[in-house]
Amino acid sequence: MFPNKVDTFVGSKKFIKKLTALVFSSITYMRGIFPENAYMINELGGRQLKVLTGSYTNHNAYLMIRWLKSAFEALDRNYMRQLIFEILDQKNTPIEYYSVDFSYKGDEVTCSLASGTQTEK
Repeated sequence: MFPNKVDTFVGSKKFIKKLTALVFSSITYMRGIFPENAYMINELGGRQLKVLTGSYTNHNAYLMIRWLKSAFEALDRNYMRQLIFEILDQKNTPIEYYSVDFSYKGDEVTCSLASGTQTEK
């Protein structure tokens, strides 16, 4: 799933995209946001991970993948600075959030992840 070595700017961006997709897939899986059939199994270091497939079997999961792909287009152009995913309750009130911050330095792109509850925001 991830390369052993990343030594180019393009490789760095590809790594960051895969990591970001894995982060959001893991969050949605652990929170039960999409049904089981919205995920496929990938292995990383001998561990099985659930990753969103983006198939048409679940419309909302498909939309999330389209959203991520659009964000990755901005990342490819060095426009993306922050990607925020909020989880809402049934009244559409945000209850927790996840933020991925991106920075571009020379021939590399880096990211950091922050999370919290709405009261911490």
